[in-house]
Amino acid sequence: MTQIKSQKRPQKATFFVLVAHIFNLALIYQFERHLSLAKSCQRQNARPAKPISYNRRMLATATTWDAFVEAHPQGHVLQTSAWGRLKTAFGWQAETVRAGESGALVLFRRLPLGLTLAYVPRGPLTDWVAPPEPPALVAALDSVCRARRAICLKLEPNLPDTPAANSQLQALGFRPSTHTVQPRRTLVVDLAGAEADLLARMKQKTRYNIGLAGKKGIRARAAAGAEDVE
Repeated sequence: MTQIKSQKRPQKATFFVLVAHIFNLALIYQFERHLSLAKSCQRQNARPAKPISYNRRMLATATTWDAFVEAHPQGHVLQTSAWGRLKTAFGWQAETVRAGESGALVLFRRLPLGLTLAYVPRGPLTDWVAPPEPPALVAALDSVCRARRAICLKLEPNLPDTPAANSQLQALGFRPSTHTVQPRRTLVVDLAGAEADLLARMKQKTRYNIGLAGKKGIRARAAAGAEDVE
């Protein structure tokens, strides 16, 4: 009998360790799944998400908020109320946070166990060279994220990727992330020369895709004004 118990105990402990390990892997999988914004937009065959109401405070101040974003030197389309409304169609919740002359549109994604993931695309909008502004905004963001039980806050500010900017963000308590959502680099393409010259500088696969788009009826034209892109 003693030998049987001594054999069963390790098996039982191993079983619980295995269950805990599987549970942790499931949480990690869910976190990575929700963190990948691009993939979430491609779930066309999935069951429609349960509608989530847009933040009421945001709706009441959308005009004021968008005026703030437009006037800010670092203002970006991904910080507008329109982008927040768009993301609600894909299971996110949007909220605006203000602190003095600074602010941020924060997107929250629901995770298991009542937790959330907080993400600020191309923000926050603040005067990074004014000492009081960034810490005050980070404190406000921290308060909102804790209220929503966020496991982390991910920022992708509209700043150049320089050692000085990295040092400033780390001084505010942030750490560099290997996972990026928005492109880290902007490519400037010289459009001088004939079309054949432009195509010759591209990869073969790029030329193929451009040709395929033409065969599918895709046409590109220069916009003459704002009405052409509405």
